[in-house]
Amino acid sequence: MKLLIPKGTTSKVAHIFVQDTTSTTGAGKTGLVNTDFTAYYIRPGATAAVASTVNSITTLGTYAGSATNCAIREVSAANMPGVYEFHFANNMLATGVEQVSVMLRATGAAPLSLEVQLTDPMFLTGASQVIEDQPSTTIQQALSLILAAVAGRTASNGNTFSSPNNAETRITATTDVNNNRTAITLAPAAV
Repeated sequence: MKLLIPKGTTSKVAHIFVQDTTSTTGAGKTGLVNTDFTAYYIRPGATAAVASTVNSITTLGTYAGSATNCAIREVSAANMPGVYEFHFANNMLATGVEQVSVMLRATGAAPLSLEVQLTDPMFLTGASQVIEDQPSTTIQQALSLILAAVAGRTASNGNTFSSPNNAETRITATTDVNNNRTAITLAPAAV
């Protein structure tokens, strides 16, 4: 199973499928508890590590891991056989590398490999990230400026750019006699 998770994510909850090794149809393994599992992980440049404990999850959806411990619980043997909720140990997803491989093992279950690509948070939570040398401009605001420049209305000999659907000016340029820009004022959309 491949996952895309921002670097440094904490309290990460995922759902996984654990296959029964005795099944010829690929059925899920039911009835496993946290003590049946061992969780191993490796980050590039390191040696394989074992999560010190696989905690029990009291309430599905409520994080029960820690910095070094992951957690697991069966979701529903009757309705979703083989589906388990897995809580990553926070150390597994720490910053500093681009990927982590996790292996879950339990008696009677096929080993489950989780390949996690750790991304820069900007790519998944862009609304709160800043752009280049504009520390107060978020990605959403930058996109409003780009949209105005590419598809918006222009006026004053192309020196002002407005949003496409209304007349809100997003970019105002000051030019010299040779039409070279000497100053630019940005007015991104409010978010």
